[in-house]
Amino acid sequence: MNIINQETVYGWLANQKFKELREFIFREKDKIKNDPMLSAATKIVEDEFVRLSKENLADEEYWESLEMLHAFHPKYYQIGETNYKSITLILADRHKLDIKRAIRFANNFPDEEISKEIIKLHAETETQTVEHERQEYIKITHNPIPINIKASTPLFKSHEEQKLYLALRQIFDTYLVYPNVAMSIVINFEAISGQLTPKEREYFYKSVIDFVVFDQSMGYEPIYFLELDSVWHDLDKVEEKDKMKDKIFSLSGLKLVRIRHMANRPIDHDTFLELIEEVRSQVQ
Repeated sequence: MNIINQETVYGWLANQKFKELREFIFREKDKIKNDPMLSAATKIVEDEFVRLSKENLADEEYWESLEMLHAFHPKYYQIGETNYKSITLILADRHKLDIKRAIRFANNFPDEEISKEIIKLHAETETQTVEHERQEYIKITHNPIPINIKASTPLFKSHEEQKLYLALRQIFDTYLVYPNVAMSIVINFEAISGQLTPKEREYFYKSVIDFVVFDQSMGYEPIYFLELDSVWHDLDKVEEKDKMKDKIFSLSGLKLVRIRHMANRPIDHDTFLELIEEVRSQVQ
């Protein structure tokens, strides 16, 4: 059995054997306390860890060891007050992009500038509670928006889709019309999965249907499915997806109606109305 002494520790330190150093500090905590030479060597290790932290090393083993050293304090190893503060703030700064992690370090020294910055950012990213008259038994919250940006996108990808949606609403005025409905919402995957290839199964959970008409009187049963196609659907990769979607609908015993102008021109609102009326009378 190898005897660990101060020379062993200095050797590990010189060769940056961070894993060995952290395991030594953890496993030999009682020996360090009772051996002045080992205690002095460990203090040098502590100081060196702090010095290296300011050099922004790319060695992940080092950073893992520094965090473990911080976690040892004070139960397994008492870090000097100044070094503990330095290590804490360095780790807080290092994890600024992981705010949940950074706040654990920042809260130890809340009056330091880096801690104030992290604490402020944490407050801005915490879920906010909305005050209201029934808050004793109903909780309402909203997410914060710490940055000045708005990244929402319109519901419809084109003006044509919007026109078709309005026409569907007009024709199916006693039903519910929803755009961009996930296929997995309206088709029972388990009922057809055995007849699908692995690629088709993967596609199933990624695919959406342009428009679905639901019958409120029948428990919101989907009754019509429509796709608005364009020149985009002539691309090989899109055509392949269309074929997979058609197959899935056939296996499900459902009809998918596709609408497309033969010359790839816009379709006006009145034409959409006429088309939908005809589809409604012929497709059941």
